[in-house]
Amino acid sequence: MAETSFYWGGTSVGDASLAPYTDDQFSDNWSVLFQYDRTAEGVVLTNRTGYTGLLAVSAPGANTVRVSNGFGLVDGKLYQNDANVDFTPADGSWTVVLRKDWAAQTVRLAVRASGGLTQTDGATWEIPLADVTLAGGAVTVLTDRRAFLRNPGSGQILIRRDIIGSAGGTIDWTSIPQVFKDLLIVIHGQSNAVDPVGTLAYDGVETTINGDAGANYDSLENSLDQTETPYYKFLSGQNYLVFGAFPAELNVNGWGDTVIRVNNYADANNDKNFQVEFFVRNDGSPTVMGKYLGMWNSVDPINRITMIGEYGVPDVNFKAGSTFSLFGIM
Repeated sequence: MAETSFYWGGTSVGDASLAPYTDDQFSDNWSVLFQYDRTAEGVVLTNRTGYTGLLAVSAPGANTVRVSNGFGLVDGKLYQNDANVDFTPADGSWTVVLRKDWAAQTVRLAVRASGGLTQTDGATWEIPLADVTLAGGAVTVLTDRRAFLRNPGSGQILIRRDIIGSAGGTIDWTSIPQVFKDLLIVIHGQSNAVDPVGTLAYDGVETTINGDAGANYDSLENSLDQTETPYYKFLSGQNYLVFGAFPAELNVNGWGDTVIRVNNYADANNDKNFQVEFFVRNDGSPTVMGKYLGMWNSVDPINRITMIGEYGVPDVNFKAGSTFSLFGIM
């Protein structure tokens, strides 16, 4: 059937002949309207009293994993929860999911072993809320995997968000969808790195594209601190790009914010450019703000972005609570 429309009164004229409508038709239409990616979405972003927990997953103590209140849409089925739901998984790696069960005719929270989700039409459909690792009877890593339903008119869709649950971790976004015009990366973080003489004030985010570690990156930095001391630097033929600046061991209470725009990331005809703005709030060194212009000298579409810390020992660590978000811009 090439063309159809929904929903009409009656049962005989035009597309009304499709009536009576099934629950699957309603679910499919809701999914089309509100879910860009039904394999990952979605949590409903709402300010409705009693549901502002947004199904966030937390670890309130010991081996308890808690999911807060909120709404979700799982493959077109609306889910509603007005209270905390607790789980006590054993040591190991787990994924907290919302599970649509055709046989039971329910959508419920569940904890399952980490790995591939079950997504079978007509049987079971799961979407992730968080990944959790437990060791010694306690939660050691908790990564937020919620994807919110698209907000009509915003033109901006969350693709991935990673929250560092404990110090450490590499951010490695793979299989980036190629359907958007641009990408937007938002980072709020702090480095966990130190250096041998204890004088590391700032750290950066060392970034590679599509696993390319060759000398294919150029960058220009223009920054200024609160003493009005300007800093300029141009680097050519580097093995990676450095995005932003983040407080390190001399600024244990400081945090850095970085916003990165990646234009025409899926273009197969031109090199890729990055526009970066950053701001660092410090407790022991001058506040710093600035801009980067970065270039990856490749015409390949970007399908993977990998980020680690630039300096210090260990050089891959970010502090717990550091947040990395990737958005697609239509």
